[in-house]
Amino acid sequence: MDSIIGKTLAGYRVLDVLGRGGMGTVYKAEDEELGRIVALKMLDPALARDTSLLKRFRSEARALALLNDVNIVGVFALRDTEFGPCIVMEYVDGTTLADLVRERGALTFEEAAPLLAQFITAIQHAHDAGIIHRDIKPSNVMVTRAGVVKVADFGLAKLQEAGDATRTHGIAGTPFYMSPEQVKGLSNVDARSDLYSAGMTCYEVFTGRVPFDKGTSEFGVLKAIVEERFPPPSRFNPAVSAAVSKFVMRAIEKDPAKRYQTADEMCAALDVCRHDGAASTRTALPRPAAAAGRPARREPSSDGRRDGRRVAIVGGGVAGVLALAGLAYALAGGPASPAADERERPSAGTTPSVSALRTLDPATPDTLFSPPGPLPGLPPGAQEQVPATNPPAEPVRPGPAAPRSTPSRTPPTSTPSPAVVQPAPPLA
Repeated sequence: MDSIIGKTLAGYRVLDVLGRGGMGTVYKAEDEELGRIVALKMLDPALARDTSLLKRFRSEARALALLNDVNIVGVFALRDTEFGPCIVMEYVDGTTLADLVRERGALTFEEAAPLLAQFITAIQHAHDAGIIHRDIKPSNVMVTRAGVVKVADFGLAKLQEAGDATRTHGIAGTPFYMSPEQVKGLSNVDARSDLYSAGMTCYEVFTGRVPFDKGTSEFGVLKAIVEERFPPPSRFNPAVSAAVSKFVMRAIEKDPAKRYQTADEMCAALDVCRHDGAASTRTALPRPAAAAGRPARREPSSDGRRDGRRVAIVGGGVAGVLALAGLAYALAGGPASPAADERERPSAGTTPSVSALRTLDPATPDTLFSPPGPLPGLPPGAQEQVPATNPPAEPVRPGPAAPRSTPSRTPPTSTPSPAVVQPAPPLA
């Protein structure tokens, strides 16, 4: 049908061939009214003579037109032409998942996961509309230049009968992605058949190949799909984690009851792989920017200087607390030193005076320690008036003792008269 290139069919000028399949050809065309590029899917003329297939082709095109999802190739119109019916579809500027794997080989989890999540979500959207694809494979998954997945070939794939579609209608290629129930020709093929095909697509994405040996005949492939258990993806790609292998192997179980029952469940399992460390390499999360007006947190240096500063700060704080506790204890009446306590401890039955509760020089201001040298802030000549050492205090006159309720020393109940202290005569 290359003879139609350059011709106008139902208002669409055919520009080029985009792809070929066993049931038809896809062309690149231009909408002459709107000036946009579209894809025309033409049914093979030999199949177009089958009235039952033609009826189903039209009904499926109408059903696909109801699918409005960003990850499914959109259907714009159904047209009759002199070369047979055609479906006017969205043109996707990109490549297929099959070509992507062929060019790059096996994809990493980080590369594959976003594409597969879109792909599986699109399958769920179609299933919710009651449409089973039945021809899920990497070559039917388009990827735009922006990384958006577009699942294609819903219309033609739906025409295939379960099990005998490949043989009856001459589908090109070997049926690597057919489910066991399709191979057996069972009549109860349901949405879980698509999930098997999606699982086999994931297998190829993660390993760069299908689990069949090269040169295997079509009969050998069909027999393996029904009877053999495939090796896990990690057999062919050691970078595939155990979580990803488990995810793929459940999708391609022989028994539909053991597979994921919905595409949503399969997509959730893929997300679990992401959180279970399934990726062979991971990208570090970006650090959040420092809050406005607050400096960014500095990482500790390798020489431990930050730890030293932290220890110094903590030690200084502890010393300060101890100093304050000592001051409070001294002001409350505790002995400042064992020597002073023995020297000025009042005898039993006497009331301690204010001077006996302190070890400070009466002639100096109230400070914790007597200065060893000249006192700062004194006027010239005043130093000679300040004794260098504490002069001995005169004996305190005994007075009535305050009642003692406890054996411990208690503050006086009344303030006694301060003792008069005479300075010592100067030395000759």
